[in-house]
Amino acid sequence: MTLLKASYFIKQLFLCVTFSLIYSCSNSNIGEENSPLKLRLIETKIFTLDNETPPYNADYQLTENGKKRTLSFLNARNKTLYFYDYDSRELINKIPFEAVGPNGVGEVLRSYYYHNQDSIFVQAFQHSKFYLFNSEGKKLNTYPLKAPLGNYITPFYYSNGKLVLNNSLGCNSSQGQDPKPVAAVYDLKSKAFTLDVDYPKEYYTENSGWPISLCNVSNAPNIESGTDLYSFAMSPKVIVTDHKGKIEVIDFSSSEIDQSEFETTDEMPLDPLDQAKLAGRYAQYGAIYYDPFRKYYLRFANGPIPESSMEKRIFKPIQNIIIKDENFNTIGEVKNFEGSHFFFFTKEGLNQISVDKDNEDLMVINVFDYEK
Repeated sequence: MTLLKASYFIKQLFLCVTFSLIYSCSNSNIGEENSPLKLRLIETKIFTLDNETPPYNADYQLTENGKKRTLSFLNARNKTLYFYDYDSRELINKIPFEAVGPNGVGEVLRSYYYHNQDSIFVQAFQHSKFYLFNSEGKKLNTYPLKAPLGNYITPFYYSNGKLVLNNSLGCNSSQGQDPKPVAAVYDLKSKAFTLDVDYPKEYYTENSGWPISLCNVSNAPNIESGTDLYSFAMSPKVIVTDHKGKIEVIDFSSSEIDQSEFETTDEMPLDPLDQAKLAGRYAQYGAIYYDPFRKYYLRFANGPIPESSMEKRIFKPIQNIIIKDENFNTIGEVKNFEGSHFFFFTKEGLNQISVDKDNEDLMVINVFDYEK
């Protein structure tokens, strides 16, 4: 392990200078402590799962059609989309995907985007493609994914006739000094790909040496404003872009993370468990979300995982959540938030996916309200 020689101040200055070549660096108060904020539990909802479905799944999405609210998610184990009535909690539909044949998607599905019942996009990991399906599981169209785009592109979303794809495995798979894209925008009408927004160079150059999980980028689309936020594990700043050339950098920091120093490693462990242990030793920023009902952005700030926990294969860090409004004014910071980071939002509040420790066939959703 080689300790980064640059001090915290120099690291942040370098990052700002690097971005400022193409972005506008904003004024920030990096390192200052945010005001405390609480999430108050107002309701717990229980959903019954089948015996093929684990408690945690991929890409929870809530859609509304009139008065009906539908919660969907992808069970990657059996390549099936599940649809529940959010209010009655009843299972209303399942769309299983085939591995082979005219409707085949391969053995591995990573993510999906539900636009409507006749426009369901799924990403086929092995095929390096994504497909358009209808609600009957019939493949309607095929779209190729082009290098240097990674294969794990969640979440992705649809806006103004375009799909925006997250290139979350861009940095450690990179070679040489060429900039690597954070996102790709696919125009469904012209069928043109546009690679957009580069990883910071210190993430992908030959001297970076970061564990893979420190390279993954998390994004939070704001469909109303047409903007998207991109959050990196090592950076107190986030990138804000409209994917039309307008890009700026915003401070979105937690003092508890920014007082920590990262290390690099000369050799990347091949075993995924060893990679997880290496990454877990550092405080880092995690998932980022947009709450469209309260117009809040939420960003996880995770502390290091204790070595004693990692030896037991428990990779649960201490989690804080920084919350800002749509103008990026800080609302506050939630301390020591328990449970998962799988979120979606309703008019009632923040919905967190959780589990019933005594029954793995139940999905628990905790609904929280924001409270100063």
